[in-house]
Amino acid sequence: MLPQILQLVNCQFLLQNKFVKSLILILFFSSLTFATTPKEVLKELQKGDFQKAEQLYSQLSTSQKSTELGTWANYLFETNGQKAEQTLQEFVKKFPTSKKIQKARFELISVYFLKEDTKRFQKETDTFLRKYPNSKYRKRLKRLQRNIFTPTQIKRSKEKPTKFFVQVGAFSNPTNAQLLKEKLEKRNYGVILNQKVRNDQTLHLVWVKTEANKSEEATQTGEELQNRFTEIGSFSVIPAN
Repeated sequence: MLPQILQLVNCQFLLQNKFVKSLILILFFSSLTFATTPKEVLKELQKGDFQKAEQLYSQLSTSQKSTELGTWANYLFETNGQKAEQTLQEFVKKFPTSKKIQKARFELISVYFLKEDTKRFQKETDTFLRKYPNSKYRKRLKRLQRNIFTPTQIKRSKEKPTKFFVQVGAFSNPTNAQLLKEKLEKRNYGVILNQKVRNDQTLHLVWVKTEANKSEEATQTGEELQNRFTEIGSFSVIPAN
């Protein structure tokens, strides 16, 4: 850049003029832009700096966003459940040999679980367990298989209706909702996952079943949950209707 500028004007004059020399240096260094990469975006996401990561992501070119890491970053940013599902499907199809392929497949299966799409859930789970017999996600998938709604479970829930639920979490990422559900179930709490669209964004809700007949009793259950689980910062009582 600097040699090209010097060729356009009288070099001797420029070298003698301090102001012009300074201007040339400013133009030169300002032209040195460091391209943002998807790897930098993921690094900021791992650090928890969502705002900076989003700023860097907006600087990526279209071709960068369609790369393996760019597509994965797009999934992590996505808060709409339907679009997140589509992004995961795209990732699995385009990058079958990626190091993140098992995680991507597990996340996609979790989406099917939350949607209660039993057909696709079972198909993808069977494929995953057959293809990755030693995967670290194997135990978690087995738990999902045990908890997927069946006609028998639905019938049982109708026989003993719950009057009040305690909502203990609302997540944009379905995996976080599933993790909290599993932790609660280990302590023998009955838990269901629900979805709610707010401002065009899908939230994944974690509801704990109660035996309460009054809202005050359900509130007591919520307080007990707060004391037992550090992940629960707040709660709300939801009538079963």
